[in-house]
Amino acid sequence: MIGFDIFNDIEGTGIDGVKKPIRDFAETERARFTPTLVFYSVENERLLRIVGFYPPEKFRKVLAYVDSNHFSKMKLSEYLRQHTTQSSASLKTDYTLFAKPPHNLKDDLRNNEKPLVVVFNRGGCAACERFDERILRDEEIRQLFSNFHAVQLDREDVSTKIIDPKGRAITPEQ
Repeated sequence: MIGFDIFNDIEGTGIDGVKKPIRDFAETERARFTPTLVFYSVENERLLRIVGFYPPEKFRKVLAYVDSNHFSKMKLSEYLRQHTTQSSASLKTDYTLFAKPPHNLKDDLRNNEKPLVVVFNRGGCAACERFDERILRDEEIRQLFSNFHAVQLDREDVSTKIIDPKGRAITPEQ
């Protein structure tokens, strides 16, 4: 594992053996944001590029995907979908922060002086739980949230009907 500052002018030798500034290598590898991780085979073939933070449980699956050679058989998104257990845990909503159902987002936009923010979470999601615990419990964030009409929806809910901003009756999953 080698870490680089993608904006660095220091010269390095790339996978192809050519010397160039690290920022040029980063551009070639489309590493425009951090973190970006690029996985290579021992034959210097690029196997996978991921951009952005992955929570530990998801990152372990990415490493298993590369280590088990699944990249040659399927896309990462398909692998993650197959190797993620669906939780039956229900979403816990803080109604001091979010509006109570039923949700008519079209009327909320029309009849509310505050901008609408919709937060999609799901029960049993570790990243969602961290968001709730670390972000939504912060007093400064809670104060800022009071400037919005906030709605929280379970992104995997296929049965509850809501009215979307265009007036359509759909489920949160949709």
